[in-house]
Amino acid sequence: MERMTLHATVREAVTAPVDVRAEARIPVVIYGGERTEALSLSVDHSEFIKLYRNVTPSTLIDVDIDGSVVQALVGEVQYHAVSDALLHVDLRQVDLSQPVKTIIELAFFGEAPAVKMYGGTLVTSRDKVAVQALPEKLVPRIEIDLNFLDSFDKSIHVRDIALPEGVELMDEASASVVIVKPPKSTAQVAAEKAEDEAADAVAVTPTVPVEEVKEEKKAE
Repeated sequence: MERMTLHATVREAVTAPVDVRAEARIPVVIYGGERTEALSLSVDHSEFIKLYRNVTPSTLIDVDIDGSVVQALVGEVQYHAVSDALLHVDLRQVDLSQPVKTIIELAFFGEAPAVKMYGGTLVTSRDKVAVQALPEKLVPRIEIDLNFLDSFDKSIHVRDIALPEGVELMDEASASVVIVKPPKSTAQVAAEKAEDEAADAVAVTPTVPVEEVKEEKKAE
């Protein structure tokens, strides 16, 4: 698949981020790879938004810095806490000849028969895994087929994930990814309901203020 390109311009260190954003651009910092120091950049807001909608943490992109092209992964993306406006982007430059550690998202597809036929509940423990690979061996996501889960005895663990060639797993192999829990029995539902009602009753039980108790003891 052809790599997407993000066009960037070197940003003077004295230029305030607010001034960059006022020009419909986003402050960016690129670091890593053969770079000994981080480099301040700016990118067009609309161009980055369009690209960001189509990438994941493991999508390799080309970054054209004033005509010089390097490869990178999109790192941290910061948003304003109130307005949700895009504030800043980190790009992680990579060396194509050196392996990198990152995460690959998991994409679940299909319908677990244990849910559809037996009324179970699908429980997902994780939606990404940590990996190591040469940058060009990375894939945007790995698909997980839920049709395998046709009984409550089956589950999918990290070790069961089919990794692309050249991609090494860095996560705990025994960690659970997804399971199907059986439906609760009538007795379990009734017991939980009774516990909830008992807890509610305790919560609303009136208490006598300490001062009133002392007054009653004095009267005695």
